[in-house]
Amino acid sequence: MMNSYFTLRYFKSMLNASLFEYQFETALTARKNTLEILFTRKNEELKLIVSADSVETALFFDERTSTKRSNITRFFEELQGVAFSKAELAHRDRWLSLYFDADYELNFKLFSSKPNIFLTRNGIILSSFKEPEKFEGKALSEPRPAINKPFSETKGNLKKRITSAFPLLPREFITDLIESGNLHELDNQKIEEYLQSAEKVLLHNPEFRRLSDGRFCMFPNAYVPDADAELFEDINAAVKVCFFQKSSADKFQQLRKSILNKLEKETSRLKRLIRAAENAEMSLERADKYEQYGNILLANAHIDSVQDDSVELPNLYENNTPVNIPIKRELSIAENASYYFEKKKKSERSFEALIHQGELAQKDLSKIEALTQKVTEPKTFHELKTLVNSDKHFSTFLSVSSGSTQKSRPYSVTQLGPYEVWIGKNAKSNDAVVRDAHKEDIWMHARGVSGSHVVIRMNKNTQSPDTAYLEKAASIAAWKSKARGSEWVPVIWTKRKFIRKPKGATPGAVVVEKENVLIVQPSDV
Repeated sequence: MMNSYFTLRYFKSMLNASLFEYQFETALTARKNTLEILFTRKNEELKLIVSADSVETALFFDERTSTKRSNITRFFEELQGVAFSKAELAHRDRWLSLYFDADYELNFKLFSSKPNIFLTRNGIILSSFKEPEKFEGKALSEPRPAINKPFSETKGNLKKRITSAFPLLPREFITDLIESGNLHELDNQKIEEYLQSAEKVLLHNPEFRRLSDGRFCMFPNAYVPDADAELFEDINAAVKVCFFQKSSADKFQQLRKSILNKLEKETSRLKRLIRAAENAEMSLERADKYEQYGNILLANAHIDSVQDDSVELPNLYENNTPVNIPIKRELSIAENASYYFEKKKKSERSFEALIHQGELAQKDLSKIEALTQKVTEPKTFHELKTLVNSDKHFSTFLSVSSGSTQKSRPYSVTQLGPYEVWIGKNAKSNDAVVRDAHKEDIWMHARGVSGSHVVIRMNKNTQSPDTAYLEKAASIAAWKSKARGSEWVPVIWTKRKFIRKPKGATPGAVVVEKENVLIVQPSDV
């Protein structure tokens, strides 16, 4: 109702009284869809706030907030220093116009899905608050007065009939009027008389209230009952409070939704790790198979090199039944045996890593569930923000930036909670990551495939980051590798001091002297 025809009628009168002898100073915006218009008179200043947000349009004078003078965009500079003349509201339409000397007009379209503000002269648009390139040079649309219909001639359900017969009545209160007037039980004539009286009270005897559900209302309590409604002396005070409190409530809901979405995403990730740990026995089964292959090959090491991609040999573990073993043809039989023994070790390490990660994920999942419950407790934006800032677990699971690149460095730089993360772009960039990292920084790389070197900056802290940060950084390393398309990717990590670059090694090549393994799903976080 903050942009209803009746609201604008009262604002028109208030604007004429308040802006007498004032002139336009500037119009600027520091927030999306919100315009601040400053008027001056000698040493006095008035600020008009205009919300052109399609969800909730509004305008009001605001003396509370200071005007931001930097990082802003200015509008309607042709009006600077031009005196205000009068405010007018179109007949039975919501076009509000401020007239200035030299035939300038500011026209406020505070309705429809695309509210806007236009600066015109002689009916031609000079500029607009939104989409100026679309409107400049075009004629301003003419107002379209709303026309009432006899109620008996309307069709549809009761709400639709009321909207057709009384198009200026604020639609958000139609249901309230139906209930308070018990209109479902009345005939056409009685309904029409009741709605006429409701329209008349808005014109002549409104009350400026903020209802307990946050809505701005001009209907007296007899038409929209609310024992807990807050009553204001003037329309500006009521609209201002309703607007700011609604904005705060919207910010609160958006923040809570964002937090819950991130916690839900983290919950899904942890549950996948737990399921992977539950299926870790497969890694041991593979280890057993690789060990058997190795022993079978070693028992037949006397065989000359094979030119095929597999070799058929007696299975020592199944009564010498023939078994077909895949091999690398460029290696000897003995070297293929060593290859399978190494694969056996890696599978065993994968098993240990999956089990360990599953245990940690289970602990983190309990923390996430507790945080999810905590998020439902605050009732205001300030309370929720205070909770998030005061509980370190929130920063662990939530503080991941979108990832910015610092052009002054040869590698990408992003933020993972409190940690800066470096990500190599190519082989030479990977060398720079290793070169610039401190010995206590955490180094990561997808195992067995080419990809980016990833470093978590520890600021000389000798402790390792929480598991949640390690796993997220490892997910980045997996994503920035040739294994991006795999569901699960082993990522090795260690401290920078355990990484060395051999003399004469190709760009990006390093030797890892001590490693840990994380099994993660690739993600750009």
